[in-house]
Amino acid sequence: MARTKAFDIEEALEKAMNAFWSRGYASTSVHDLVEAMQIQRGSLYGTFGDKQTLFRLAYERYDARRQKGMQSARSPVDAICAWFRKLVEEGCAENGARGCFIVNTALELEMHDEAMRGSVAKSLASIEAFFFDNIRAGQQDGSIDEEVDARKTAQSMLSSVIGLRVLSRSRPERALLQNIADSAVAPIL
Repeated sequence: MARTKAFDIEEALEKAMNAFWSRGYASTSVHDLVEAMQIQRGSLYGTFGDKQTLFRLAYERYDARRQKGMQSARSPVDAICAWFRKLVEEGCAENGARGCFIVNTALELEMHDEAMRGSVAKSLASIEAFFFDNIRAGQQDGSIDEEVDARKTAQSMLSSVIGLRVLSRSRPERALLQNIADSAVAPIL
């Protein structure tokens, strides 16, 4: 007779995501995960597989949440500006020192982990696409000047996001992060 799970899988995955987000893949041991998730080692392996598989699931959870958070019914300019405001607020928050799971993963990636490199590249490309799509929509509705190079501006905004997220880990100073955000959105205002 199969045993039923004595824990909430979604809650355990959320706790694993937060552990990896705070410490990174390499610095989070299986013992750390078992403690954070409040489950037995056998349950971790039996439910999620190995540490690497659990990390991928945690990463996907974070990325799905990020994508949902970028969806907006706002105008294109407002959508971009709101997202940068959110990044500044998150960077200044008490837990802002953990940065962005995607950026942290990009910085920690093992060169031989093709699957995670692909996942990170896809995540970063979707952030760039968010900016590009909103810039183009703003150009179509007249709220963004047609002279703005949508591709270059979107890539520059992506770079600003990465810089802002990295700096929020060591220098979560509102003025610094706000200056980065203001410079990023300046071309579309």
